[in-house]
Amino acid sequence: MTEYVTELGLPIGEPVPHWSPRPRPSRAAIEGRFCRLEPLDADRHATALHEAYAADRERRLWTYLPYGPFESAAEYRGFVEAVQGKDDPVFYAIVDLETGRPLGVASYLRIDPAMGTIEVGSICFSPALQRSPLATEAMYLMMRHVFDDLGYRRYEWKCNSRNAASIAAARRLGFHFEGVFRQMMVTKGRNRDTAWLSILDREWPAAKAAFEAWLDPANFDASGAQRRRLEDLRLGRSESADVLAASCLCGGVRIEVSGQVGPVVYCHCSRCQKASGTAFAANADVRAPYWKVVAGSDLIREFASSPGVWRAFCSTCGSPLYSRRDANPDVHRIRLGIVDGDPRRRPIAHFWVESQAPWYTIADGLPAFARGPADHEEEIAALRGKG
Repeated sequence: MTEYVTELGLPIGEPVPHWSPRPRPSRAAIEGRFCRLEPLDADRHATALHEAYAADRERRLWTYLPYGPFESAAEYRGFVEAVQGKDDPVFYAIVDLETGRPLGVASYLRIDPAMGTIEVGSICFSPALQRSPLATEAMYLMMRHVFDDLGYRRYEWKCNSRNAASIAAARRLGFHFEGVFRQMMVTKGRNRDTAWLSILDREWPAAKAAFEAWLDPANFDASGAQRRRLEDLRLGRSESADVLAASCLCGGVRIEVSGQVGPVVYCHCSRCQKASGTAFAANADVRAPYWKVVAGSDLIREFASSPGVWRAFCSTCGSPLYSRRDANPDVHRIRLGIVDGDPRRRPIAHFWVESQAPWYTIADGLPAFARGPADHEEEIAALRGKG
């Protein structure tokens, strides 16, 4: 990634040539294969939307939204009348093409044409819309309009930081977690810390290709179940069960390991304690040909913890990722905690216990060695296959 500096050597951002303010979102309908986005209109949509939302008898839908719940169809109609036709937010009804009925709403808001930034929000999906191809396609259509038709640079997703489902949904769609703004709002009489996520124009081509591959009829079996996940398509993951996915805390860095990782060991050396902030680190070796950074390579920073030894971390969230040695460039030592799911290997031993934290007691019955693996090669050879 090119670094730009002033004549004084001060770092500055990259040029944005020929930039001009972008158009505002269209009020025309946007149609896909499963759904159509129509400008929200009380006469056309309010009654059917209220009926669709009524299926949520526990009213979970409204927990994190700044509006709702609504006690009657008339009250919901009043809400729709108040927001329809506005320039910001711009609300759309999400209409099922098969039935012609609206099943949810979403909007563009905090629209800044001069800066090329725009947010998607106020999303309210009825139970019939949730976790359906219609829902994914609706988000794809809105994103495509922003990047392909309007030429915006940044598309934002913000939500209550306690709304784990919303954050997970955003990350599935390709948004990157950026952090939390504390005490940003007071909503329904309660504090709201706001999680910020975004996707940029340079990230859109890969996201678009994944959306279109996921929405392709060939990606669904006879029962309508997906064959491949959207995340796997976007990150280029293999269908093989031998591929392991790994990611940092914020999701900005994503790594793919194609093949089995080496033996898992617990390292109690003082440097691993410092780097992980715990009593030990769980590490496993991965040979370079089977290691691929599929997203966020520009976020990775490396620190020389000792001569010839480099420890990598995410510059956004600080997650430790791996270490490597100049003397052994063919191997990355992955931090097992970043693996998404089961790595299918189990720890075989503790090493460097001569540096063990005084406040931690080893009690798992695994072999424990005073120094590192290089000093115990015969013992490791005997233990291979047990992890």
